[in-house]
Formats: sequence, C-alpha cells, structure tokens
Amino acid sequence: NNWQSVAYGNGVWVAVAGCDYVSYPLGCSGTNPVMRSINDGESWDPVNVAANNWQSVAYGNGVWVAVAGDLTNRVMRSTDDGVSWILPVEASAAESHNWRSVAYGNGVWVAVAQAGTFGLPDNRVIRSTDDGASWSAVNVVRNSWRSVAYGNGVWVAVANGSSVKFGGDLKHVMRSTDDGASWSAVNVAANKWVSVAYGNGVWVAVSSDGTDRVMRSTTDGVSWDPVNVAANYWFSVAYANGVWVAVAQSGTNNRVMRSTTDGVSWDPVNVAANSWFSVAYGNGVWVAVSWDGKVMRTPDAPA
Repeated sequence: NNWQSVAYGNGVWVAVAGCDYVSYPLGCSGTNPVMRSINDGESWDPVNVAANNWQSVAYGNGVWVAVAGDLTNRVMRSTDDGVSWILPVEASAAESHNWRSVAYGNGVWVAVAQAGTFGLPDNRVIRSTDDGASWSAVNVVRNSWRSVAYGNGVWVAVANGSSVKFGGDLKHVMRSTDDGASWSAVNVAANKWVSVAYGNGVWVAVSSDGTDRVMRSTTDGVSWDPVNVAANYWFSVAYANGVWVAVAQSGTNNRVMRSTTDGVSWDPVNVAANSWFSVAYGNGVWVAVSWDGKVMRTPDAPA
C-alpha cells in the first residue's frame, strides 16, 4: 500500500495508507489501509477499514485518530489500539477539506488541512476536546497546511505553499498558545514545508525544496533559523532521546539524515532508495514507512 504515516502509542505501532494517484479518483489502491504492529515493527497485521486517502495517524490519551484528504468520512478513531476503527466521526467541515496532519497535546486533538472547498469558510483547522469524538472548526490563514505538532505549551503548523491566488497569505508557519482555539501567522522562507516536530526545547521543520531545507526555532515558533542540508525531498521529521531523524521521499540514497545537535547540523544515512513518507520513534525503535509499500526499522538512532 501507499503508506503515508506511522505512529507509536501504548505499545502499538500503527500506519495508515493513502491513495495511488494512478487510479485516483476512481478509487484508492490496495486493501487494508491500516496496519499495526505489537512487536516494535518486526511484523505487521493488516486492518480492514474504509479505503480512503488516509494521510496522518496519531495517538493520545488512549485514542488513535486518523485523517484523510479526500472522499467521505475523513476522520476515524480507534479506542482499542487500532484493532477496530469508528467511522464516520462527526467533524465540522471535515467532508470538504483535504486533511493532511493530526496530532495530540495537552488534552486537545488538532488537525490541519492543505486545501478546502472553494467558496466555503476556510476553516483549515479542526480541534477536538473529547478525544476525537466531536470536532469544531477554526478559521485560519488560507495556506496549504501540511503538518502540525505540539510542544512546550505551543501548537505549530507549517505549510507547503500559499494560496495567494485565492486570497491566501505568504506566511508558512502558524502557532497557537491557546490549544488551537486561535492562531497567529509567522513569516518564514517560502519553502514547501511538509513536517514539523518538537523536542528538547527546539522546533524543527523540513522542506521538499529551497536552498535551506531545514529550519529550527528555539523561541517556540516565533522566529526561525535556516539550516542547509542535502537537497532531498524531505518529508518527515521526529525527535527522541537526544536525536533528530528526518526521512526523504526522493533524492540521493542518503534518504535519512540525523542530528545530535538539536538540528544545527545533520549527518546523512544511506538507506534503501524508497519513497520514505513518515518516521516515528517508540519503545527504543525508529520506524519509517514508504509510499512504495516498505517499512524499515532500527533500534535507537540510525548510525
């Protein structure tokens, strides 16, 4: 399957798959668009749920939530560690927006959208305070929001492009200090920022284009410093145990890079040249999933 996102929680790894755009919009390719592992990624069991363009999955407070970019029923949730999924989930504006990322923090779930439906209110954020059972819409700057994360009392989202021609804004970062109820925009380099994460007092975002494809913030997203790295199509970044790891969808064979300097400098790691879409850490193991149906894993940090 076209695995888009992987996450860890409560002793379980869960990955979700999106659509193969060769067949889309006629339908999403593959079956069982969820898989789960209870042995730290050594083996995976398929889970049969509604085929959709599932883009992101996350865990928090005993609940798993996944969001989709297209079709109907764009939010689903699981309360049994991914064995079964409740779908549809009531979510304001969820049927008309291209949801790309979901995350949990401080008792709140937040999802961000890359695009909405032209002519409708541009509520490209939804949030839930009841563990994903119901959602409310939040009107924000009209950008192509691709990733959202929580850390140190702050929510940060990054965009992979603006929607200026539709009355959008050039600001590619937004942040919230009230658990996603309201957001303020931050002007940064106009790269295609596709992933953001927090760790050890630092925010790091990665991009698929531009001269400096990493940026970092030590001010909780108020200001950002550029970092020059290999010109790969960096697609996901995560932090654990003093190490930052990013994976790339395309580029050189060094499609993993890691940093032990809080994102100031990065070292390349040579891995299989697959389209790596998502990386996460849990229980002593790093796991990455690819668009072309592969999983790779390593204890602790790649070296």
